Amino acid sequence: MEEELHILDKYMAMMKVRFADKVSYSKNIDTNCLNYKAPSLLLQPIVENALKYGYSKDHKTLKILISVQTTNDFLKIVIQNNGKPIEHLDTIFKRGTGLSNSRNRLDHLYGTNYRLHVENIEGSEGVKFNFKLPLEHQLKLNLQS
Repeated sequence: MEEELHILDKYMAMMKVRFADKVSYSKNIDTNCLNYKAPSLLLQPIVENALKYGYSKDHKTLKILISVQTTNDFLKIVIQNNGKPIEHLDTIFKRGTGLSNSRNRLDHLYGTNYRLHVENIEGSEGVKFNFKLPLEHQLKLNLQS
């Protein structure tokens, strides 16, 4: 997880140059989670989509929050933004390649033993991606590294 977050930090540093003070990025990471593995480049496409689709003329200040913690036997990752809600949420994985490739990789690695849930934040504007990755698959991910 530490490597994924490091890659994301570098990506967001570039985006901060592009968007200046229009984008903020924060993390709430349980340090016990840093040694867990996550599929490579899992987080970056989600954050990239938040920037691409969440930032708009009506949402000129985008806040992105990444949270990582363990819960029971899962690594729980939440990527949340306050940007434009997703229209036609039911077709989100059919529109482009970034998200569909991410879901296909998760299917390949975990079968049905993971959760990926995307929702518009009710009562406010924004989008939340919730991942639950099984900790029991850590050996498989270590072998692929």
